[in-house]
Amino acid sequence: MGNLDFNVEPPSENESQGTYEDKLVPDGTYKVEVSETDFTPNSIGTGSYLRVDYTVLEGEHANEEFVEFFNIKHKNPDTEKWAKEDLSKLCRAVGIHGTLEDSEDLHGLELLVDLKIEVGKKDGVKRNVVKKYKPLPQAAPEPSAPASAPAPAQAQSEGSPPWQKR
Repeated sequence: MGNLDFNVEPPSENESQGTYEDKLVPDGTYKVEVSETDFTPNSIGTGSYLRVDYTVLEGEHANEEFVEFFNIKHKNPDTEKWAKEDLSKLCRAVGIHGTLEDSEDLHGLELLVDLKIEVGKKDGVKRNVVKKYKPLPQAAPEPSAPASAPAPAQAQSEGSPPWQKR
């Protein structure tokens, strides 16, 4: 899929994001898996974007897919900045810190996303938009075996039951 050598940026405030797909997944929080990625030059040759395909894993919309585009190389510095912030949030949510060497490193990783449907300001097209990336909750530790009852006190003399005191 290409060597990204992308440095995951620390979180910043007021981050935005965009996605696109013909079939829309309704608003909600979903457990998803990154199913595919593709790093491609844009159509006008002024930059590159990372396409990330997600698959919903659970619930009523299990197996439905949506797509997100990160314009990580763009002529508009603000567009590039927002894309890098969002990609960094995705990486942190799946446990990638430091450098994302290759987009394939995201494949199969799971996270929670808050998803909304929004209408594009320029084209009026409805799109799925990831509003928040969240790591999966940590599994609660399994309860340990109950502590065994203390051993009864040794009888004072051999042959007498422990409940009888001498």
